[in-house]
Amino acid sequence: MFGVLLTLLLLVWGAHPGWAAPPPPPVVNSLAAQAIAADLILLTSDYASPPGVVDTYEDVDPITNIHIEFRDPLGWRNIFLPWNAFKDMYMDGNPGKHVSVARANEMKALFDVPKIILGGNDILDAHDVKRWYTKNANIVSQTGSILNLILFPPGKPANSAEYWLPYPADPTVPPQDVIFKVGLKFSAKQVLYQPLLPASTYHTTCDCRKRPCPSGCCPPDAVSHCFNAADVDGHGCYDGRDIDSSFKNQAFDINPISPVTSEVSYVIHYKDRTPPRIFEMGNETNPPALTFPFLGGPPDPSTGVCPPRTSTTGDFYALADLAAKDNSGKKIYSCFGIGRMTGPPGPGPWSPPPEDWKFIGSIGVTLPGQSLASHVFLPNDCLGEMKYTVFAWDENRVLNPGEPAIEEDRPGDCYRLRGPAAEDLLTNPSLAKPFPFMVAKDPDQVRFEDLDISKRIEEGEGTIWVDDNDRPNVIIRVQSMRDPDDVLFFPPVGVASVQTLNDTEYSQFIEKAPIRVEDMTSAYTPDYDVLAIDLEGGSRPLLSDIEKTWAWKFLPGPPPPSVPPKDPEFLRKHFRLENFARSDTDLSGNLIVNEESSFGERNGWGRKAVLAQKIPLVEDVEYEITIWAEDNVHFLNWPLSGKAIDPPYSGIERGEFIIDVPNQVPPLQIKRSWRKDQYKSDPIRVVFREPTAGDPTVPSAAIPSTHPSISATVFDYRGNERSLTVLFKVTDEKTRIRVLEQKHRKID
Repeated sequence: MFGVLLTLLLLVWGAHPGWAAPPPPPVVNSLAAQAIAADLILLTSDYASPPGVVDTYEDVDPITNIHIEFRDPLGWRNIFLPWNAFKDMYMDGNPGKHVSVARANEMKALFDVPKIILGGNDILDAHDVKRWYTKNANIVSQTGSILNLILFPPGKPANSAEYWLPYPADPTVPPQDVIFKVGLKFSAKQVLYQPLLPASTYHTTCDCRKRPCPSGCCPPDAVSHCFNAADVDGHGCYDGRDIDSSFKNQAFDINPISPVTSEVSYVIHYKDRTPPRIFEMGNETNPPALTFPFLGGPPDPSTGVCPPRTSTTGDFYALADLAAKDNSGKKIYSCFGIGRMTGPPGPGPWSPPPEDWKFIGSIGVTLPGQSLASHVFLPNDCLGEMKYTVFAWDENRVLNPGEPAIEEDRPGDCYRLRGPAAEDLLTNPSLAKPFPFMVAKDPDQVRFEDLDISKRIEEGEGTIWVDDNDRPNVIIRVQSMRDPDDVLFFPPVGVASVQTLNDTEYSQFIEKAPIRVEDMTSAYTPDYDVLAIDLEGGSRPLLSDIEKTWAWKFLPGPPPPSVPPKDPEFLRKHFRLENFARSDTDLSGNLIVNEESSFGERNGWGRKAVLAQKIPLVEDVEYEITIWAEDNVHFLNWPLSGKAIDPPYSGIERGEFIIDVPNQVPPLQIKRSWRKDQYKSDPIRVVFREPTAGDPTVPSAAIPSTHPSISATVFDYRGNERSLTVLFKVTDEKTRIRVLEQKHRKID
């Protein structure tokens, strides 16, 4: 039966009186450190390749057969020695219990390197040493937990070194590196044994002054009782029982070696292959939904009001309705893609409109479980339902390409990924495959051009309702046919104010504008007065409670000596076309309120305005009147509305313009309905045949105006209204003077 005795024989050669002391033994590492040295043993398993390393994924089957192996089949012979072999060497097999000086020196050389002495066998082999490790070594995780030995497979003996606890016990672990090391788990005994071995190869025998020589050791001498000069070989006489006793009496503890300091390690690289999960904020379900949630929502049929958090055309939208989680517990990167409509639906009642898929907004970063920290700038020309997708990737580069059905711990069906890229990712630690979608760059370096939106999961696409909170733009153009350079525009035009499908035609329409909004300076004085303005009102309010009260800012101040308007610049800056490219919301999707500096760009002049042109038209001169009207929405996907936008998609559903000349006989009134297949009306030529008297006033049903006027009112497909009326004076002054005034008014 094997017995285990750990001894460190530090053979210090003592000095006999009169003898010269031998040199000290060489310094060596501790016996425990040598026992688990990297050049002697290694940790491995069924899956280690290269030895000591497993490169796999976080949800594979347990790593089995983690055990100790020997690098050199003979390397252990420098450390392990059988007890019987040691004893025979020490006793020399001599019945008289003699040890020769030559043999003693061999032993000294042998124990210059510490030894683990195993009892019971005359011959040791690797199996004996392996069994010793089974009993006296442990495998410890990086957290300090010992992997307890189990019977795996069933029937293996408890001291079998080949089979250790499979790791992990739970088949899913976070992406991490797991490091095992080897330590010694017992308190060993270190023995200091100092025999008085001879210092020479002759004239040496038992020292009978210390104890009697055993019988038959050597003949007594009359002088020294033990000295025999004829014994030239020399023998030191030591009893085996005494040696055993010396080991026990001169031993002290050696503490177990910490596995943290061990050179032998076993590393499992548990890499991440589970993509982030994307779900409706506050509504995480298991199993998850098969499509992304409906963002926003269509208007209530009875009120026309959309639900909270509705996205609006040309505005920022914060993705507060969406959240993501990842099993790594680290930051998540995401971006939003939308199927922008590019035309009307095709034939058939269920045919969707054509789509142009693009990433929009910016790439956001968030923490798991929180609202996706990204905002998107929505298309400005589409009203109604559009498709969207969300891509998300974690700090380990694993990408979710818009799949809401992702479910963890299901590598066999690719975490429920749909599409041709889905396959069994396998759970064998050696054969496991990565998730098929990864980003190629560091997570924070990914840009839209690094992602391919065509690889999105079409089955999981969500729907986003995009509402229209912009009123249509309308321009009244009046041009003298006698003096073609004499052109009036109401309101002042600008290049950035109208987003149109026909830039060339619009540029030609405003070509003769005396000044544009972009060119106005503080020295510019409008040649019209605002007689009345209604910023809000109608069936669909769009402004905030604060801004809808700002009509007074547009109106002229009372005549002197009364106090002038609080902001004389407001009319010049903000009576203008609405700039559809200017967002009505901040980066969080909240409506901008009480921001005077951007009011005109965001809202134009509101719903309705009445102007009085200061410089009169000329009597008996023919004028050509043309109306331009366009909305930001050119494409519609609102099945419940029963509407369709016809080409060229001006976005104006209905409207009319009226030319009214009440101060001549007979009165002249021309009405035209807006044609949906145009941006600008067909020009109408009118001659104002009578001069006017006095200043224009705001017309009403009870008191109609006596001045000529041009009115235009248009509605977009969402029902948003814009109306503008311009009242004119007519004079009989000569055309030459009128032209000079017009040229003087121009700013080059």
